[in-house]
Amino acid sequence: MTVEYDGFTLDYSRQRETQETLEKLFKLAKVAHLKEKIYRMYNGEHIMSTENIVVLHVALRAAKDTVINCDGKNVVDDVWNVLDKINEFSERVWSGDWVGATGKLLKDVVSIGIGGSFLGPLFVHTTLQTDPEATKHAK
Repeated sequence: MTVEYDGFTLDYSRQRETQETLEKLFKLAKVAHLKEKIYRMYNGEHIMSTENIVVLHVALRAAKDTVINCDGKNVVDDVWNVLDKINEFSERVWSGDWVGATGKLLKDVVSIGIGGSFLGPLFVHTTLQTDPEATKHAK
């Protein structure tokens, strides 16, 4: 119940599926044209039919030198510009260079969001809450 491919290992041994379940999942993936849909996603095609937009989750996880074109533009460059800004901001908060409006170090975060807009702040909150080094800087 372990599969290795292209440097990835998927370990299904702690799941409740059986070989029959996996066969059904592979068949479903085939009849749903999953491979083609993944190809279209990685190539920046407009696959979200309800809004006629691209699904660029893969660009958020791509290496800096990856090329994912969307409407004739490599979106990975834009993603990395934002990621670099997030890193710079985080470093400034942790070092104490970035303070609140009162001039005090930031120690509390209020986040209002729904759906995907909330996942980023939730990640930051969880990190600050569980990482000892982050917690030290957040005080």
